Amino acid sequence: MKVSHGIRSRWLMNNVSIMVVLVVAAVSIGVLAVSNFYYSMMRSGLEAKLKSTSDFFENYVSTSSEAFYGSIYRFTQDFDEKDTLELEFLDSQGEILTSSFGLAAGTRPQTADVRGAIENMEITVFTGRDPGTGERIMAVSGPVAYSGGSVTGVMRYVTSLRQADRRVLILTGFA
Repeated sequence: MKVSHGIRSRWLMNNVSIMVVLVVAAVSIGVLAVSNFYYSMMRSGLEAKLKSTSDFFENYVSTSSEAFYGSIYRFTQDFDEKDTLELEFLDSQGEILTSSFGLAAGTRPQTADVRGAIENMEITVFTGRDPGTGERIMAVSGPVAYSGGSVTGVMRYVTSLRQADRRVLILTGFA
């Protein structure tokens, strides 16, 4: 009698273990799918915003460098989305010229998006921990030119992923 009880409990334990592993795998896949979708939508929105702002500067801002620098300063100071998004303009060496958060000019973001935008002259995205603050961020950087067509530096949008991470957890039912 004791032998059948041992076989029955091993059989039950093996089946329950398999079911637990399958449920954990399915939930993990679901969380990954939701987070990939959510972050790709954020990335697409930031890339579109950067492209339209960059096009604005290229098409409508004066060809003189003085007017251009005055325009980027005013644009960052009047930026409407300061509460959720940071806008930075950087020179061709990657140093901040002006920021909607008022970051000190001359500092350098240490993320790969800035280097990629400078080296490849195309929109580049970084998602991860900001080396300076440790906060999870998404940053999108791209070349910026004024109407003469001369590329003068990099425009960068940065947003915290704290709220996005919370939304992903809520969407997947873990909060």
